[in-house]
Amino acid sequence: MPKTLLDRVKRIEVESGAGEGQTLSNTQRVNNLGRANKKLRRANEILQGGFTYVSTWQGRFYPVSADRWVKA
Repeated sequence: MPKTLLDRVKRIEVESGAGEGQTLSNTQRVNNLGRANKKLRRANEILQGGFTYVSTWQGRFYPVSADRWVKA
């Protein structure tokens, strides 16, 4: 049998539970979770960067408005 036909037979066996391997739906689920994890890590990096920026103002004067300064 050609290789593509063997691949199809193997995929059908896996999807039906007769063969070993990951099902297509499980593979898609893992990929979606990986994408979501990547987005969350990126958001966390952005938030951590903002925290670092704000914490550098500690102990210094910074403008509250154009004519008023407040000690942090």
